Amino acid sequence: FGSTVPAEPLPGFGLDSLVRWTAQAQGSFYQGLTNAMGEVATSPAALWSLLALSFAYGVAHAAGPGHGKMVIGSYMLASGETARRGALFALGAAFVQASMAVLLVGLLAGLFGLSRQHLNTATITLERFSYGLIILLGLYLLLRVAKRLIPARAEHAHPHHHHQHHHQHDDGCGCDHAHMPDASAVQATASWGQGIMLMLGAGARPCTGALLVLVLALSQGLFWQGAGAAYAMGAGTALTVALLAVLASGLSGVFSRAQASPRKGVIGSLLAGAPTVLGLVGSLLVLGMGALLLAASLAR
Repeated sequence: FGSTVPAEPLPGFGLDSLVRWTAQAQGSFYQGLTNAMGEVATSPAALWSLLALSFAYGVAHAAGPGHGKMVIGSYMLASGETARRGALFALGAAFVQASMAVLLVGLLAGLFGLSRQHLNTATITLERFSYGLIILLGLYLLLRVAKRLIPARAEHAHPHHHHQHHHQHDDGCGCDHAHMPDASAVQATASWGQGIMLMLGAGARPCTGALLVLVLALSQGLFWQGAGAAYAMGAGTALTVALLAVLASGLSGVFSRAQASPRKGVIGSLLAGAPTVLGLVGSLLVLGMGALLLAASLAR
């Protein structure tokens, strides 16, 4: 499945050393995982070492370059979701990613006996599917921001009043009219719908390290031990990404609370528009990232 260590130094604002370090750490983890899997074949007690190393790999992998954490962080900025939901979305995306690796190797290689080339082809297909979902999510978030920017039109263009009796509807009014669901329930449903798209978009492409461990495990007749290692990697990834999601949610919350404070003048105007700006930037990041990743994948 290839090494993730870059051949040349990466340009950046002092971050190239961090990127190289995380990539080299992942390469070291690959070797360690290979050795640990060999030990599990001779000593079942070594499984705990494999799981611990897999968890550490997941933490390091999420700290390196990758689209999953950036998409979730950008989504949190754009949506203003709570930190709790951000952490749940990170956990769900990691679970999806680990499950995809287990299903790919278990079905394609284990059940149908397909080659590594078939696994690579299936991985690329899932990769492009996930990037397409990210693009759709970015478009949805951008549309939501655009609706906030467009001033609402008045219900009536004419100034005269209608003197009609309006019946007050509620759940116990006894009439035959259908009642709209509570606004908070509608918002919660929409939020979880976006979350499902986010988790699939960020996690549909299986982790390379999980695929490596699973192929090694399958070749030694230790598939379920390899599956455990894949989910341990997912737990480590979820921890790092959840921390980022909580930070992004906290940043969004700071601006939202500042917006609600009674301030006037230039500062008040800036604070009033900050959540909208964050939403616009976050949605553009999600959309742009999905488009760039899909274009790069199709160009290969």
